[in-house]
Amino acid sequence: MRQFVIFSILLLPIQIVHADTGTIFYPRYQDDTRFIDIVELLNGALEKTTKEFGGYQLMASPQQMTENRQQQALEAEQGIHLMWMSTSPDKETRFKAIQIPLRKGLLGYRISLIHNEEQSKIDRLSSMKDLLKIQIGQGIGWGDVSIYRYSRIKVFQAPYKALFRMLNSKRFDIFPRGINEVFDEYSQQKEDNPNITIESNLLLYYPWPYYIFTSKKNPLLHQRIETGFNQMIKDGSFDRIFMKHHADAIQKARFDQRRVIQIPNPYLPSNTPLDRTELWFQVK
Repeated sequence: MRQFVIFSILLLPIQIVHADTGTIFYPRYQDDTRFIDIVELLNGALEKTTKEFGGYQLMASPQQMTENRQQQALEAEQGIHLMWMSTSPDKETRFKAIQIPLRKGLLGYRISLIHNEEQSKIDRLSSMKDLLKIQIGQGIGWGDVSIYRYSRIKVFQAPYKALFRMLNSKRFDIFPRGINEVFDEYSQQKEDNPNITIESNLLLYYPWPYYIFTSKKNPLLHQRIETGFNQMIKDGSFDRIFMKHHADAIQKARFDQRRVIQIPNPYLPSNTPLDRTELWFQVK
């Protein structure tokens, strides 16, 4: 009986968050530590807007969902009030995007995990044409897949955790990761996958804004988070959280020692605020 009650509760729609006190649910992940910086930014934005919008409680959703399921739940306003994901014209039509890039667009700078016998092969890549000779590993349904395929780059798709095992067995050539992801993931995976390593000399780049999205039926929550983020940008707390979580990875990336291959992103919405330089990480 107890299991039935819990299951029933999970199926109940969570009501729209208004300006008064409410619980705000974000997606739960198997490894929530990957997004600790985003949750810290959200808490900062909500805290700065309590006087105008009221109190809040920010919590992970009761159950885990794939990104596609998160989108369905957000659209139906069942289970979550917001989610974070890469943007596209379709997503900005279906949802309300807060056009302030989380991690300041850092996810667009990609360093790859490779098999430790393949460094010399990757050293021969220096252009988009060269990328057509290799196969890139990506998670099933990830937004990056469309970007690579637009440029006719071969993509191997598998569940996230399986990608490390498959790279360890040379099932594909490179597994590009955001520079804020690659070093931690390597540390976590190297014991179980001793053949993988961090590639030494190449940097892939494509503009890749990663936003908070809310339901179109919940404009107050969108307004609240956007207002809070802009206040944090103005007082410097947004950048302080960014550097707190990503300064070490930026240093390890050695941007000045890597050759860059730029990959076009044809799915970048035309209203992306690229002119707001304070929103974006700038490589020096």
